[in-house]
Amino acid sequence: MGSPKLVRTRRKLSIAELAEYTILVQGNRSGTGLWVSKWLKSEGAMLPRLFSSDSLIALLGLTVAGLGVTYLPLQCFKPLVAEGKLRIIRTDPELPAIPYVAMHRHDRPSAFTAGVAELARTTCDFSRQLQG
Repeated sequence: MGSPKLVRTRRKLSIAELAEYTILVQGNRSGTGLWVSKWLKSEGAMLPRLFSSDSLIALLGLTVAGLGVTYLPLQCFKPLVAEGKLRIIRTDPELPAIPYVAMHRHDRPSAFTAGVAELARTTCDFSRQLQG
């Protein structure tokens, strides 16, 4: 996604065209960041302007401000697309579907972390922004 002020076209962009923008990515501690980075690398993307942050909210703010483009979960941020604050960028090839998971370490079993992961799995609803 990107700001409509930055990404004016609605046509599909090649990876080379996408790389003309500053690419905002989640850090390598993020499953999504790893997934997107792996996809870009597999497509041979040359990214001269790359900015990484571990904060999805920071990436959202930078994207809405028009400072770059990023991958954001559609269900969660669909209202910002409807409000015209974000534009979906279609690419050729298409970005693969990215699964969302709650992860915890298995090498140090903990009822607490397993319980938190299960609670997240059963209660998270990505169709709403910033759930309380």
